[in-house]
Amino acid sequence: APKNSHIHYDILVSFDTWVAYIGGPAAIENNWGWNSYYTYVTLNEGVSQARMQNLMPTFLDNHLAQFFKPENLPADMQDLKPSETTALTLWPIEDIHLYSNLDSELEPNSDISLVYTYSAVAILILFIACINFMNLSTARAAKREREVGLRKVFGALKKLLIRQFLIEAMVMSVIALVLAVLLVELALPYFNNMVNRELSVGYTENVSYYLQLLGIALGVGLLAGSYPAFFLSRFQPAAILRGTAGGSAKNRSWLRSSLVVGQFTIATILIICMGVVYLQLDFLQNKDLKFSDEGVLLINSIPINQENYEQIRTDLLRDPSINNVAMSTLAPSQRLLDSQGATIDKDGEPYPLPFRLANIDVDFGFLEVYGIPLSAGRSFNSELATDSTEAFIVNEATAEAMGMTPEELIDMPFQYGNVDGRIVGVVGDFHFENAKYPIAPVIFRINTNRGGNLSVRVSPGQEQEAMAWLQERQAYYNPGYPLEAEWISDNFDQQYADEDRLGKVYGFFSLLAIIIGALGLFGLALHTTQARIREIGVRKVLGASSWQVVQLLSTTFSKLVLIAFFVGAPLAYIFMNYWLSEFPYRISIPWYLFAFAGFMVFFIALATVSAQSFRAASSNPTQSLRSE
Repeated sequence: APKNSHIHYDILVSFDTWVAYIGGPAAIENNWGWNSYYTYVTLNEGVSQARMQNLMPTFLDNHLAQFFKPENLPADMQDLKPSETTALTLWPIEDIHLYSNLDSELEPNSDISLVYTYSAVAILILFIACINFMNLSTARAAKREREVGLRKVFGALKKLLIRQFLIEAMVMSVIALVLAVLLVELALPYFNNMVNRELSVGYTENVSYYLQLLGIALGVGLLAGSYPAFFLSRFQPAAILRGTAGGSAKNRSWLRSSLVVGQFTIATILIICMGVVYLQLDFLQNKDLKFSDEGVLLINSIPINQENYEQIRTDLLRDPSINNVAMSTLAPSQRLLDSQGATIDKDGEPYPLPFRLANIDVDFGFLEVYGIPLSAGRSFNSELATDSTEAFIVNEATAEAMGMTPEELIDMPFQYGNVDGRIVGVVGDFHFENAKYPIAPVIFRINTNRGGNLSVRVSPGQEQEAMAWLQERQAYYNPGYPLEAEWISDNFDQQYADEDRLGKVYGFFSLLAIIIGALGLFGLALHTTQARIREIGVRKVLGASSWQVVQLLSTTFSKLVLIAFFVGAPLAYIFMNYWLSEFPYRISIPWYLFAFAGFMVFFIALATVSAQSFRAASSNPTQSLRSE
């Protein structure tokens, strides 16, 4: 499969082979409620997706009616058609990778919101570079006054001068584009490693890509060069001779000050965003899951079923490195996708529960393997024959959704999936899925017939011995197949990959933004000190110390950086507060993060300006006053 496919496989077999493997056509042809397949539909020419979507309700009513059981629904819903309780939705195949993000995807997708975020950060970085160009171009305007004056004296029109300066900026931008392409090729492997992606630039696959790059380069040159072009072209020859070209120093200073504030506002926002992402990720990864996930291996490569499970469990427990073993259809860190209808007795009448209750089939030792605590009642007991057919255990979220206490649920008659039984225990709420999802109502029941996941708790400090023993038993029970074992704790950590990548990207580009801003500030400080070199010489002759001169030159820039902080901090808070609102469990943005961002930006800016200021302040005043 190509890299940009949403399906990557090790082995590809025909569907007929799969049907024969599971027992023939009869096993699937009449089971319309089985959602085990990914179905792709090629529409006939001229048939739109909307038209096909409109046909789905009729399709469901025709085929699902024989399996539809209205009696399992509340009284006010029993007159509904199958299509009014079930929906099939078509999804364009080209949108799957970035837009779907549904349950049970073939493989982990990306997210368009990440693309938007990375693009926004890139645009901000580019904007900072444009600001630098404008700043330095207007700061150097005095050096081009004579050039503009001479051209105008010899008949150059304003529009010709504007065109010249815009072309200069665009040529510089195109040269930068060539250098950027080279740097991208050099940096792409490291960037892919950082974000755990296989990104590549399709230079040969899409000719329009070159035109897009060129368009971006020319657009950036036009944007960055527009103000300097109009600023320089308005100089009048007479004003140049009088030394008043370019307008008042106050006006030029106001513009450059605004641009500096814009630069460091962006840098402040990126630093705060980086800090919030890292703190939220750390919060999620270290959040108490309310059960013990450390030291548990999840194994899928040893085939288990109702007949051989007890034998395999007893065999694995022979080694002292294995502390406990359990079987379940789902294991912690996996999505709770399985559910069936649940009914309770209410005033002598069956009442379907009006919420989704996810089910997990387990064996008798599942709760003990994961150390899931009980809030009320008891755990499953293998010595009680009825527990294997009639016992249910739910979590506190189920009791809350029912409006009851855990104690009130104990021994309550309960029907789940057409199985009559009673609730024998209630466990405390715990994060079966990762902490990016709210804790859902869950029900456990004994069922070793469905096979599934083998959870193995390893004795502390004996991880290597346990892996060696499991590999040996894997070769015995399933020869020729490698052991597939994953630590549950690692599975949880891997599910925060998007947040981890986002934090790394913010960190990298925050550093880049600060470096670019510091470079621009250094150039601006260099120009400012050169323009005031004679003033500095006079001040030193009149007794000013080097420290006083440094303080004089640094104060203006320091004020601008402080203004940038007070503008950027609220914007970053609003943006990150919105981002955090997507998490059911989130941090409160701490005040010290803003203090850290302000200190970092202020310190770097002050160090940049002070270095140049100190150099000017340390110069011999006789050098600057020699021509006076």
